[in-house]
Amino acid sequence: MEATLNEDVNKEFKKAFIGSGQDSLYQWKSQNRYIINTNFSSRTMDFWCGLGYFNLNPDSLTEHPYLGICLEVSPGCVKRPEIIETMKKIVNETSTKWTPCNLNLTKDWSSIFYCKSLQEFISEENHVCSIKKYFFESIKALEEVQKNYLHLPWKP
Repeated sequence: MEATLNEDVNKEFKKAFIGSGQDSLYQWKSQNRYIINTNFSSRTMDFWCGLGYFNLNPDSLTEHPYLGICLEVSPGCVKRPEIIETMKKIVNETSTKWTPCNLNLTKDWSSIFYCKSLQEFISEENHVCSIKKYFFESIKALEEVQKNYLHLPWKP
């Protein structure tokens, strides 16, 4: 995993989102993900994105981890209703590219994912290169969202 989130991917992530690009290995145990991330809001992790591996400890043997980029908003974010409405719009306009997760106003985190199953990359001859290429594609996908939805709070 580290080889795919190495310097070039991390550098591109930081350049695109002007953020810390923090290593989140500690989240593997608590959140089942291995990501680099950045915060877009003044309150820590109210509105943020993470690039990497998700669902690392699936509940069943038929499930597989997935990888890509996640855009997430906390239950306590002041702009949550506006962000969720925009997330719904992104999902509706891009149909199969972005996947929604809990896009309602409950007390749960809400997010959208640009992702693929890790299983899609394992059979590739050079799966490390293929995964890195997909990470670059994922960064570009979120950059496109930023360009098209300037009203979202992209800067803290």
